[in-house]
Amino acid sequence: MKKILLATALIAGFVGTASASGVGPYVGVQGGYSWMNLGNKSSHDNGLSGDIHAGYLFPLTSSLSLGPEMGLGTNFYSPKEAGWKLDTNYYVPVMAKLQWQVSNELYFFGKAGITYVSQTQKDSGLSYDNSDWHASFGLGAGYNLSQNLALEASYNYVDGDDIDNSNTRKNNTSRFQNVSVGVNYSF
Repeated sequence: MKKILLATALIAGFVGTASASGVGPYVGVQGGYSWMNLGNKSSHDNGLSGDIHAGYLFPLTSSLSLGPEMGLGTNFYSPKEAGWKLDTNYYVPVMAKLQWQVSNELYFFGKAGITYVSQTQKDSGLSYDNSDWHASFGLGAGYNLSQNLALEASYNYVDGDDIDNSNTRKNNTSRFQNVSVGVNYSF
């Protein structure tokens, strides 16, 4: 009898630690791989990316939640090609996140919104500081490791301009995409 009670307590403990409601405030950090649409400007238009974000999910149903998310990210690469260089690149996504809790552990999400993008391009000795708001979206999945900690994997797309030899001047920010993995902490 003691063995049955002990086994039941252990199983209940593991199940209980992996449940999360999918609602409330959260913060997270992600890192991954990013690529830009630089046309014929560079064959080195990819590299590492990273971001931090925070949000709040409100319950819609027992398995669906919706809320705002905001973050700050950057792409850690700067292609250097015959006088052209992307000197700085950061972005601030402002998104609405819809999350579907499939089970206590597994969830899927989609995000849509706008992203402020700031890039500095250097071309033949001239520098252009470009910034603009662009449409953006993301898709992903997460796995709750505990009541407060989750692993996430996501794909994100930020619209922008095609950068090639004909339009490297002011008011052009390149579109980019990234695939990331990270952790979220829920309060």
